[in-house]
Amino acid sequence: MTFFVVVLAFAIIMILRGMTRDHMISPEDLTPDQAHLIQVVRAEDMIRQAGISKQGCLFVAVEDDGTSRNGLAEYLVETITPTDLVNRVVVVEVKVNNDLTRSKELGIAFVK
Repeated sequence: MTFFVVVLAFAIIMILRGMTRDHMISPEDLTPDQAHLIQVVRAEDMIRQAGISKQGCLFVAVEDDGTSRNGLAEYLVETITPTDLVNRVVVVEVKVNNDLTRSKELGIAFVK
């Protein structure tokens, strides 16, 4: 009985994680404006990767140098990001597996 409860609890946790996780828009499904935004963001020297989630979050991947990247996120919100395309910018650590939504968060800024 205990094993069944543990398995059931694990299954519920995994389902809830999947429901709350941002899912990235595939490159071929980006609108022309979203694709242009990604191109502009990737032109920044320190940015290695970028993507937009279906929930309107711009994920930007950079090398982790141990510092907070809130300033970079705020810079992107203030200077680059059109407010009608995304609602927040999250700076994450660049990963080999390319899953930006599961990368370590280094900074965040919300679109006003």
